[in-house]
Amino acid sequence: MGSLELTDLPQDMTKEEKEVVLNLISNGCPGLHRVSNSDVFRYFELYMSGKTYAEIAVIAKAPKDMIMYLSYRSRWMEHRFKHYENISLNLLDK
Repeated sequence: MGSLELTDLPQDMTKEEKEVVLNLISNGCPGLHRVSNSDVFRYFELYMSGKTYAEIAVIAKAPKDMIMYLSYRSRWMEHRFKHYENISLNLLDK
């Protein structure tokens, strides 16, 4: 696998946020082992309800960089767009 670049990260992150995520990855994702599956699910629910990474970090009292990393690894942005697409298609069908 080649090296990760800014363009590989989700478009809903700023250049600076992408750099923070790349730095977290290059440092071995310290603290990742303390994040439970239920934490990840909660962050994802907040993201899908329209919260920003900064808002999720404040609400969940969790590091923003870790939330952005989890979003990248689990492809949250793609899930959000697919959800919006499904809503749009359902509205068109009615």
